[in-house]
Amino acid sequence: MSPDIATRQTALIQALAAAGGAVLEHGGSVLLVAMKRAARAWDPGQDDDRLCHDLAARLGGEGPRVRVLAANDPAATAAALGRMDAVLTLRMHAAILAAARGVPAASIGITGKFTAFHERLGTADLLLAAQDSSPERVGAALERALAMTPEARAVLSTRAAELAAESARTAERLAAWVRQRLPHILVKDPNS
Repeated sequence: MSPDIATRQTALIQALAAAGGAVLEHGGSVLLVAMKRAARAWDPGQDDDRLCHDLAARLGGEGPRVRVLAANDPAATAAALGRMDAVLTLRMHAAILAAARGVPAASIGITGKFTAFHERLGTADLLLAAQDSSPERVGAALERALAMTPEARAVLSTRAAELAAESARTAERLAAWVRQRLPHILVKDPNS
């Protein structure tokens, strides 16, 4: 890992720890969800399990107010995120699962895909670029997420449902195209 990447990664971890610490100071609880594990030994930056446990240690260790959840079961992960007041995430799937339940997600966008997602949901103010994620900016984005009104959360949930329906339609159009153009490839009907 280059020194520049290591420095940015350390700063990002410090910003996440500061946000978690602020939540704890205000009487809240922190759930750290490991959405992704390193697929290869040389890819340690993708190991959320290690990151979550490191953050838990920085927050005083796991206990009643600091928990780590491995995202092995999508339904359980979605349910857990749905019980949060707000989500702070580096992972797109966590933002999607939270939005589907009307829970605002302050996202630290490591890739450009976060931009379109937040713009479509009307939550662009909750998106931070990884390189601009100082503890102050992360804290401010999390505060904006926590301050969302019930009405804004309902709109968020509706927009997320619309995006999900659009994605399903796109997947069906792609499957129909493949069946039509490439009949020699077996494409299983998702409804069977």
